[in-house]
Amino acid sequence: MSDQIPDNPIELWQEYHSGIPDSTMNNKLSALGRFNEWLNDNSTADNVLNVKLIDVQNWLVHLYQTEELAGSTVNQYHNELRGFYNAWINEGGNRSLLAEQEYELSENPASFNLSEYLNFSKTTKKQNYADNNQGIIHVKPSEVRKLRASVESVRDELLIKLLHQTGLRRSEVSALKLPQHKSDSHIDTEKKQIVISEADSKTDNGGRTVPYQDLEPELTMWLNKGFRNRHCYADDSPYLFLTKQTSSISPNTISRIIREAADDAGIQEIYGTDADGNPKRRITAHSLRSAFVIQLFDAGLPSPKVMELSGHNQLETVESYANVLDDNAISAYREADIDFEA
Repeated sequence: MSDQIPDNPIELWQEYHSGIPDSTMNNKLSALGRFNEWLNDNSTADNVLNVKLIDVQNWLVHLYQTEELAGSTVNQYHNELRGFYNAWINEGGNRSLLAEQEYELSENPASFNLSEYLNFSKTTKKQNYADNNQGIIHVKPSEVRKLRASVESVRDELLIKLLHQTGLRRSEVSALKLPQHKSDSHIDTEKKQIVISEADSKTDNGGRTVPYQDLEPELTMWLNKGFRNRHCYADDSPYLFLTKQTSSISPNTISRIIREAADDAGIQEIYGTDADGNPKRRITAHSLRSAFVIQLFDAGLPSPKVMELSGHNQLETVESYANVLDDNAISAYREADIDFEA
C-alpha cells in the first residue's frame, strides 16, 4: 500500500483491497464508477459515501428503465454497491484512516430488497420504457427556441443558450467566473470557450475546455451593456451569473429558471413521479445537457471526444446517447418543413 492517502472513497477502497482478484475488483469499480458518474449529473451528493437510499434506488431505476439493462445486470450492480457499503461499515481496520478522511458511514444506503422496489416483471424493458415515457430525455432545437422566447431577461436567455451549446452541469455554470479570473472556471470571450477548472469538475480527468458557438447578442448585452451591472452585487462578484439577492446563481435557481421557461412556453411534460411523489419533468437543465451530447454525436464526433467535451467519466454512459440519433433524424426532417412540391 502506498504512503499517499487517496483523495476519494473509491480510490481509498481500492487501495485497501488491492489483494482481491482482478475480476472482483473490476466488477466493483465498474459499478462504483458508473454510480458516481450518475450522481454527478443527478444528485447533490459529492461522492458515493454521501448518498441516501433514494439515490441508490433512483440510479437502479435509471439503469433498468432508461439504459434498458437486463434485470439480472441491475441486480448485479445493486449487489456490488451493497457489498461495497457493507465492507466500508464493517472493516474496523480502516477506522483511523476513515476518520482522517472524514469518510465515516453508519448505514448502508443500498440495503433494501430490490424486487420490492423495482418490478422486473412480466412487462418487457421496452414496454416499461414506453409506458414511463423515459429514455435519454433531451430538448429538441425547436424547443430550445421556444424556451428562449419565453424568458424576459437577458440573463436567462444567455443561460439557456450556454447550457444548450456547452452541456455544462448546473454546478459548473454556477461556478463560472468572469473572463479575467483565468485560474478558476471562467468564460473566455476571446477564444469563445468555457474553461472548467479541475476543482469544479466532477470527472476523474481533471478540468476541461468546451467551445461555444454563438452566445451573441446576449453575452455582450450582459457583460458590456449594463444588464449585469443592474444587480446590486455586480461590482464585487467575480461570477458570470448572479441574482438580485446573491452574488452567484445557485444550481437550484438554474433549475427553476428552466422549469418556469418550459412552463411558460407550454412545452413542459410530466412523465411520472419520483420516490417522494414529486413530478418528473421532461425539460430540465439536464435535458439541455443531454441535447448537447446528442448534437455532438450527430455532428460525427467520436465517443472519446464527446466524453471529453461533456465531462463524462464512463464511455458506456456517453455511448448510450447515440441510440437516439435515428429518432432525431426523423424529428429534424419534420422540423425542416421541406416542401417537395416547390
